[in-house]
Amino acid sequence: MTRQLSLLVRRALALAAVLASLFAAGLASDAQALTPERTSVTQTVNIVYWDLVRFWIPSTNPGVRYYNYYSNRVLIDYQTPCGPTGESHGGEGFYCSDGSTIHLDYNQQVGNMRSYRDGSVAFWLAHEFAHHIEFLLGINWTTSKPYHELLADCFAGMYFRHGIYTSKKLNSNDYLEARNQIWALGAGDTDHGTNSQRLRAFDFGFQQVNRNNCIQGAGTSY
Repeated sequence: MTRQLSLLVRRALALAAVLASLFAAGLASDAQALTPERTSVTQTVNIVYWDLVRFWIPSTNPGVRYYNYYSNRVLIDYQTPCGPTGESHGGEGFYCSDGSTIHLDYNQQVGNMRSYRDGSVAFWLAHEFAHHIEFLLGINWTTSKPYHELLADCFAGMYFRHGIYTSKKLNSNDYLEARNQIWALGAGDTDHGTNSQRLRAFDFGFQQVNRNNCIQGAGTSY
């Protein structure tokens, strides 16, 4: 009986140690990742924005170790439409043609978070930030619709791969939530493509580590 009790105690202590290590790991990542699920749009955007910067800026500006706020910066604006004329594209988010601002409709993103959770907001920001990367790379596909938008979806998929496997700011649930959000976009339009096209672009990007594969694959691989 004593031997059995001792074995149970050792097993309980071992289990407690494992749980403690998992709990500690969770606490360590909780402050700077989307795990557990975030309920704040602004908190999600802040986490994902700086992770996007760390992922994209070194490859678009090889001589810059950190993002230079005063050079090729992109700002997040929840309230003001783009430009002096109040340019608005009527969606949950869009990249302004001035090359310096991403506008996110705060109320719509709150709704997206409620319906599809924080991976949805991460997708919207990753997609619009991808337009900024297109701008930095000098890619102008506005005459080749919808591939300009599908390329941004592909770039967003590339970031999600990085966020899950490298930076650990995202997790597999965020990937599924992003896909659910894309599918919910419905039939789509000539500018953005159908939800099936957008899912293929996003999934194709998730498999890539070289942005040229997304650029060259636009319209063919997805």
